[in-house]
Amino acid sequence: MGLFTGGIAFIIAIINLILVFTGKHKHCNILAFLSLSSGLLAMLSEYVLINGWVQAGDISALMDVVPTMNNILITAVCIGVVFNAIAVFVNYKKLKK
Repeated sequence: MGLFTGGIAFIIAIINLILVFTGKHKHCNILAFLSLSSGLLAMLSEYVLINGWVQAGDISALMDVVPTMNNILITAVCIGVVFNAIAVFVNYKKLKK
């Protein structure tokens, strides 16, 4: 589930960037909010997954997967926030003109 919602968040962020740079920036803020909320759902689903491992006492899964997943999720969230910030900033500059 987290991979699915995270993928949707990136797709929406890229669509948002494309629409802003092509001049069709009417719904830029809505798409940015939708992308960030999809990213939040991805983070929450990964938390639920890790919580299940903790409750089951699966220490090997925690030691193997969590350090790598932590780095990947932090990188993904930072990239998504940067994409959305660029789209909102460019939209603001275009609307200001």
